[in-house]
Amino acid sequence: MKLLVSDFDGTLYQNNNIGKDTQLKIKRWQNAGHYFVIATGRDLPSLLEKINAYDLSPDFIIGNNGATINQKVLSRLDKSVYRSLAKRVINNKSIFQEVKVSYIIEGIICSKNAVIAEMNSEELQRFFYEEQVIQFSVKSYSVQSAAEFAKNSATDFSKVSFLKNIETIDLVDVSVNKLFTIQQLIKELGIPDTSVITIGDGLNDLQMINKYQSATFPWVDSTVKKTANYQVCNVGEFIKQVSYEL
Repeated sequence: MKLLVSDFDGTLYQNNNIGKDTQLKIKRWQNAGHYFVIATGRDLPSLLEKINAYDLSPDFIIGNNGATINQKVLSRLDKSVYRSLAKRVINNKSIFQEVKVSYIIEGIICSKNAVIAEMNSEELQRFFYEEQVIQFSVKSYSVQSAAEFAKNSATDFSKVSFLKNIETIDLVDVSVNKLFTIQQLIKELGIPDTSVITIGDGLNDLQMINKYQSATFPWVDSTVKKTANYQVCNVGEFIKQVSYEL
């Protein structure tokens, strides 16, 4: 029994679509008795909104960069830093296009998002007012401004991870990463490391790509390409390749 972990945006979901051939190969993979897991920076509601349009039923969904698995919340932002973190974003609102907050209400994972330019400072303050925040994400106008914000803020917030993905930065508890949650999952399932394969395209996928047999794409960041074992064009192609090796 194998376990395949796929990132979503840019990996499984390419050009606003999941190809029919990839959907078919995932179904065959699962019918052969293997697990299929999506590990994404998205929260559960956002992910389900996308995959419900396709013939896909992942066995597990690791969301918010590893802070959640299905509806179970494993980590949330520390309340002691959340207010000052939100204020940091508000004070730098000129470099951001959009903001999204993933939070818990009555045990359910929820989310809300807004275009920053359409909100004044008071409205932004109210937007961030949640008691149990899992993650918030900000989309910058450029890759450079996103990188600079993450670099400058990281030194001031030791309890927070600033996970960069092109123009977007996901802000989560420092303990959060996809690899840790994968390790927790395979421990529960009794699956050895040698039976785990991963595929992703971003820097927030690096740890899981480095740990297990893995694939990425020819067009991604050179650091990601150097870390992965294979380069493919889509998830379906990777499944076909590893299936020959079973």
